[in-house]
Parts: sequence; structure tokens; C-alpha cells
Amino acid sequence: MTNRKLPLGLMFLSALLLILALRALGWLFIGGLLGGRAIELGQGLLSLATTMILLASAVGLLRLREWARWLTLAVCSAYFGLMLFNVIVTWSGLRSNWSSLTAMNSIEAIIVLASAWWYLNRKEIRQLFRQPNETR
Repeated sequence: MTNRKLPLGLMFLSALLLILALRALGWLFIGGLLGGRAIELGQGLLSLATTMILLASAVGLLRLREWARWLTLAVCSAYFGLMLFNVIVTWSGLRSNWSSLTAMNSIEAIIVLASAWWYLNRKEIRQLFRQPNETR
């Protein structure tokens, strides 16, 4: 491995994925504890699976693995679709109360995910992931 520096955008994107992973895990457990309700097995497993996928994606991006780029694109697509659906379903409530946490989280996620998709599909970033392991 050479002393080649990672682009700042990849480091930033990996940090965002790590934050999303911690949020996926934290919202479930903190929300369950603060809400005074038990965590269901299905929700817990989904949260753990989401956390593991996001962590694998973040580490793979830092190691310049092509599979991680594709995994991140797939995660961004799925999450973008879910957030867009959330905004559409809750649109009437969002128009009357733009300060709601749901509105801010959804709009933030849509902007970040669209930016990540654009960044990972830039020509120089795609080429960086396609270089042989020996030259990294």
C-alpha cells in the first residue's frame, strides 16, 4: 500500500455513514428506553443489521473497495427512497409545521444521500476504486 491520501470527500462520507450507523442503533434503544417500551426482536435485529451494513460500507470506502462503493450506492438509494416516501406521506403535516424533527431529518437525509450518490459516481472517484490493490 502506498502513502496515497484518501480524498476528503471519502473520509467525510465514511464519517457520515458511521454517524448513520450509530443513529440506527441509538434511536432504537434510546427511543425504547425513553418511551418506556420494550424493544421488539424484529426491530432490534433490523437495527443491528442496518448498523452492520453501514459500518461495513464505511470501512470498505476507507479501504477503497469497489464492493463498498456499490453497497453505499445501494444503501443511499434505499434510504433516499424511504425518506422521500416519508416526506410524501407526511406532507400535509410538514407544510403546517416545518420545524418538526421529522421534516428536518427527512430533508437533511435526502440532501446528504443525493450528494453522496453524486460524489460516488464522479469519474475520478469511480476510477480510484477500480485501481488494483497494489497501487493503493
